[in-house]
Amino acid sequence: MNTDGSNRVQVTTSNEEEGYPVFSPDGKYLLPGTNYDGENNAIQNWNLTIIPADGQQYNVTDGADSRVIQLKVKGSDMLQENCDDLMTWR
Repeated sequence: MNTDGSNRVQVTTSNEEEGYPVFSPDGKYLLPGTNYDGENNAIQNWNLTIIPADGQQYNVTDGADSRVIQLKVKGSDMLQENCDDLMTWR
């Protein structure tokens, strides 16, 4: 989308809920939270994924699109991590 909010384009699809996307500092990538779990409990969990910010559509369901990077803690097989609705790049 343009900086004024015009020209919106859907860039993710999945079997679950997605939200709170954050652009990388250089604007080349997008980090959306996917597969949200937390509506009915105190702990919010998201799968964190990275997709190119190129206007193409990506299926962020785990394993569905080889162009999507699924983030997980080093040494862990779990994709879902505890987090709130704020994500930042480091």
